Amino acid sequence: MAKSLIILSILILIMCIAVQPALAAPDIVIPGRVVGGPLDPLQSSSFMVPSPVKPVSPVENSLVKNPSAGIVHSPVRNSMAEVNTQEKHEEIVTAVQNNSQGSLSYAPDRVIVKYKTSQISTQSINQVQTEANSALGASVIADVKTLGVEGLQVVSVPNSTGTEKAVELYEMNPMVEYAQPDYLYTINSSSFTAPVVINPQAVSYRDTINTKLSTSKTPEPSAQDSNSESCPACSNQVLQTNAVSVEDSLTEDERYAKARAEVDEINGYVAENNLSWTAAVNPIMLLSEDAREHLKGLKHDLERSEMVSSDIPVTPMEGLPTSFDWRNNGGDYTTPIKNQGSCGSCWAFATTGAFESYKEIKAGNPSLNPNYAEQYLVSCAADQYGCNGGYFDSMAYFVNQAGSSGGTGTVTETSFPYTATTGTCKSLSGYTRYTVDTSAGETWGYVGGGNEWSIPSDDAIKTAIYLYGPVAAGVYAESTFDSYSSGILDSTASASYANHAIIIVGWGTSNGRTYWICKNSWGTSWGESGWFRIYSGRLRIGEGAAYFKYTATNPTGGTVNFGSTPSGAEIWVDGANTGMTTPYTQTSVPAGTYSVTYKLAGYTDYSTSVTVTSGQTSTVSATLTPTPTGSIGLSSSPSGARIWLDGADTSKNTPNTLSLVAVGTHSVSLVLSGYNSYATTVSVTEGNTVTVSATLTQATPGSQKFANDPSFGILWGLHNTGQSGGTVDGDIDAPEAWSLTTGSSSVIVAVVDSGVDYNHPDLAANMIAGYDTRNNDNNPMDDNGHGTHCAGTIGAVGNNGVGVTGVNWNVKIMPLKFLSSSGSGYTSDAIEAFAWGYSHGARIFSNSWGGYGIDYALRDAINLYPDALFICASGNGDAYGNPYNTDTYPHSPSSLPNANILSVTATDRYDQRAYWANYGATSVDVAAPGVSIYSTIPGSAYGYKSGTSMATPHVAGVAALVKSVNPSATVSEVKSAIMNGVDVKSGLSGKCLTGGRVNAYSSISSTTPLVARFYGIPDTTVYPLTVRFFDASEGSPTTWNWNFGDGNTSTVKNPVKTFYQTGTMTVQLTVGR
Repeated sequence: MAKSLIILSILILIMCIAVQPALAAPDIVIPGRVVGGPLDPLQSSSFMVPSPVKPVSPVENSLVKNPSAGIVHSPVRNSMAEVNTQEKHEEIVTAVQNNSQGSLSYAPDRVIVKYKTSQISTQSINQVQTEANSALGASVIADVKTLGVEGLQVVSVPNSTGTEKAVELYEMNPMVEYAQPDYLYTINSSSFTAPVVINPQAVSYRDTINTKLSTSKTPEPSAQDSNSESCPACSNQVLQTNAVSVEDSLTEDERYAKARAEVDEINGYVAENNLSWTAAVNPIMLLSEDAREHLKGLKHDLERSEMVSSDIPVTPMEGLPTSFDWRNNGGDYTTPIKNQGSCGSCWAFATTGAFESYKEIKAGNPSLNPNYAEQYLVSCAADQYGCNGGYFDSMAYFVNQAGSSGGTGTVTETSFPYTATTGTCKSLSGYTRYTVDTSAGETWGYVGGGNEWSIPSDDAIKTAIYLYGPVAAGVYAESTFDSYSSGILDSTASASYANHAIIIVGWGTSNGRTYWICKNSWGTSWGESGWFRIYSGRLRIGEGAAYFKYTATNPTGGTVNFGSTPSGAEIWVDGANTGMTTPYTQTSVPAGTYSVTYKLAGYTDYSTSVTVTSGQTSTVSATLTPTPTGSIGLSSSPSGARIWLDGADTSKNTPNTLSLVAVGTHSVSLVLSGYNSYATTVSVTEGNTVTVSATLTQATPGSQKFANDPSFGILWGLHNTGQSGGTVDGDIDAPEAWSLTTGSSSVIVAVVDSGVDYNHPDLAANMIAGYDTRNNDNNPMDDNGHGTHCAGTIGAVGNNGVGVTGVNWNVKIMPLKFLSSSGSGYTSDAIEAFAWGYSHGARIFSNSWGGYGIDYALRDAINLYPDALFICASGNGDAYGNPYNTDTYPHSPSSLPNANILSVTATDRYDQRAYWANYGATSVDVAAPGVSIYSTIPGSAYGYKSGTSMATPHVAGVAALVKSVNPSATVSEVKSAIMNGVDVKSGLSGKCLTGGRVNAYSSISSTTPLVARFYGIPDTTVYPLTVRFFDASEGSPTTWNWNFGDGNTSTVKNPVKTFYQTGTMTVQLTVGR
């Protein structure tokens, strides 16, 4: 037992205090997994990774059937297996779905090869690699320079060879240790509370990245999936002739009750999170689940997508208006809502609807109201699948492709009436046919020159709509979409591809976020009379956006001159900073009305509006008014407290004076380590100085220290008061931990994920530079939202009066992006992210992603950094909420045998393991809160997510707190502190190695050096002298032994002692734990 001794001498009325440092505590060893040699300290290492160079350029994400290019699904090989994933909704963590028995997702043309290096010279290794790659016609795209692992290469192999054959050929080489595909990983979380109907075609994993190598048996597929293809929506096989039957075993009343319950749960989530849309029971919700899915007939085939001529990219325009709608652009250039019935022909309605608007816009006649025959495409498009689905390349039938009827072009609805069946193509001889004007160079293509899998940028879609009219596009339609009634849809369910075709006719802006105005084909009883609005970035809206290109008829815009006195003011248009300052002239501004604001420090904002007319010049000129200011003088006892003003760190300490503070009411906080924070408000008047003087109170170790962030009260994972019906104290004891430390800016946590919104006001102060190995650049901005949410849990700035707080108030977050906007990424990019982060000082890596099996390349990469701790999500089970035992079904990287991995499962607000969270008595180490976790999301916003992805950053945050109080702690010591500090829970027995949920306070206490301190306060000043003694020791002791110097002792923490003898008494305190 470590002890510390303190001696206090008392001479009746005089007390003197002396302090002696604590003795070093012995190392505590936890049984665990060991790979390689002993672990070095986390703080530093003589080992350095070579400077990273160009990383692997990954192939884009989705799983497809015809793998001539892109990502492929392969049959199981060498007992390696993958389980596809489906992003579900909050409370039902991301689950892994076994869509294809034992299949893995990987890049179709890349192989990771590990050569033997033991006792072999570098020159010989290089020669072996060169000869092996030459024999296969492979080219090297990454090696030790970027991957950091000796003998490891990522190579591109010819399409004619293919990944699987290349792996087999490499493994025949006796100098190859192993070869494997470059596997695709995805995230492990979700953002929805209602249990919703799972789309069995979706390929997404709530908050755990999925797809991993496996050397053991894959979980058996569920009965309903066992015979399905790996990507049913991508299939080219005709599944049935006509529409599916909506009949099932449910009565009409039972079906309504089921729909009602589903809608009520969705609306409950919407209300809880203050979202701006509503769900309702509608005709779609009353269909059977099979019938609902059959309506969504948008197919994908990367091979045919890349064969299409899409060489007509749209160059995004500058200065597009914040709102635009073809339903109200000098007339309504859209046609009435239609109903596809029970046929999966959404693709035909989307392409035909876009063609109808093209005709009206080109003619400049909104009253033209053409009505063309969707049945023509359904019955006569030979390369489509009628009621069983189709592709956006069906636009070619309006350009130059002949249908089965012969001839080019569609006909009117009256010529070929819609029947909601695939039917039979008929002769159209003698009918008037309608096409684009190919003689004028008119054609069709994908927006941005992409393909049916691509999601173009917002500006590219807006430009295509503005110049050419409504675009056909994809969306991922699941329960939230099916039940949509009104408002702006804001669902965070996700998949790897869209499954339903719609038309985007315009856009708007709400709360700084772009939303799309869209036309559906489910009749006027659905949505907003058949229409819907949806935020950009949700449900893969915009995927495969396609349009008809012709001579643009919209005006090219006008010119705006911006000027101010004084000059140099920031120019904000429609609430967005243009990055320009006055004076400035903007040309080619689309016609419309815009709001303009000038911002200049020391001056009052100036706002106005300007109307831009095509071919004309408008001027915005203003004389800015100086802002009335005053000053705030601040002091504290003790001094040196950091000054926060209106939730922002001023980077100044007390005593100090803040000058040029705008007149008005401001919040002030003073923060000093070891003391309770002081917060107040002051009113600043023009030309005057208001003073703030504070006496800070010392924080008592083990007491609770709270953050003043407005949403702290709902962060049950940090402090569970039973809010929302949870279990009191079912949390990580963050307030208790904060009485010891709130973190340190010298500790770096690398978030290996989808990037981080480093401009988020609740994260910016804690961010440092990172890297994007996905796109090989220095801009790791989050385009998915997952990484930003994880970063907020680790280190959203605490006690700044803004939003939420992280486990650490102060820490440095390094964003390492290797996942795409859809939440998928490759082994090679993850390895490069590790190498970049390590070489730039990161020693704690948070990994909220994974997949099933053993990924040897990941194992070797992590083993390369024994002085870094890798905290990894254990995964979220299958698509139906059934968790996997990862002792039996390994999950990478969480189940890898490396000693420097800490594997995490998830608990709910009731302090129980989340029912969907993977577990393992030996492969999972600890549990942490992971259900309905509120944190930062991109765009200065906040939101809920669930998953082992959300549990993992809680543990990464605790690791950072441990390092803040003991910077020299080794990986073994940090890991042991976390594992030994858990609160043991019966429900976790046999589910993780420790059988407990992490406790930040206990983990820090066990790591903090013991230093005995106390003070005494006399109750009397006359004989006999009574003194109250108070323990103020550091390191959270659990035992106290007092020796009062008169032969009396006590083991009470804060004893009261009466001295009857006169003279000098020496008081000793010995503490331990």
